[in-house]
This record gives sequence, C-alpha cells and structure tokens, in this order.
Amino acid sequence: GAVEVLLEPIIQLVKATPVASFVILALVWVRGRELSILISFLMAVPVLYSALRTGMASADAQLLEMARVFRLPWGRRLRAIWLPAVLPAFREGCRTALGLRSMHYTVSGGGAASIACRVSINNYEVMS
Repeated sequence: GAVEVLLEPIIQLVKATPVASFVILALVWVRGRELSILISFLMAVPVLYSALRTGMASADAQLLEMARVFRLPWGRRLRAIWLPAVLPAFREGCRTALGLRSMHYTVSGGGAASIACRVSINNYEVMS
C-alpha cells in the first residue's frame, strides 16, 4: 500500500548505511547514552518492520474477507485476526533485533558509545 511505498526507501537506506556512519552523523545531535539508544533503534527498525510485514502477509485472507462481509468492527478485527497473525512474527523480529544489538555491542568493543568516544576525541584534536 501507500505506507509501504513511503517507508521502503527509508528502510533500505537504514539497512544500507554502515553503523559507524550513523554514529558520526548522530554525534551532531545526541551524546552519551542517547547515542547508543539511537543507534540500537536504527538497527532494530528494519528488522521489526520486516517482521511486521511478514506477519501482516500471513493473516488469513478468508478470515479478513469474512470480517469485511460481516462488518466486524476494527477493534475486533485487530484482536481476532491481525494480532494472532502478527505477534509470532513480531516476537521473532524482537529476538533478532535484540541479538543484533548485543552482537553490535560485542563486536564494536563496547558498542556505539565507544565509536562515538573515538570520533569525539578525534574531532576535538582536529579542532584544537
């Protein structure tokens, strides 16, 4: 739909950009702990978006058709059809995103904050 058309280029951009580039760009706006949170969020968004799309695609088309024919209210459709379809995929997406976050933290030797410190120190030395 229209939402996918709008979000897909942004998600592809986030996927294609190296984490270190995000850290350098984010240093302009955030510092310290907030930087780690922002970078972790940016790493998790594409995984969670993909999981949500997978879950929505797995919703039973016949159940959706029946809900439309019987004019089931939106809230009941959400509880009866969409949540059971989306939650398993979203749960797996959360596990994957948390795994990426911990892997990123381990591989980078302390996470995005350590990269930020190195970049900050280098910027400070250049400026003085």
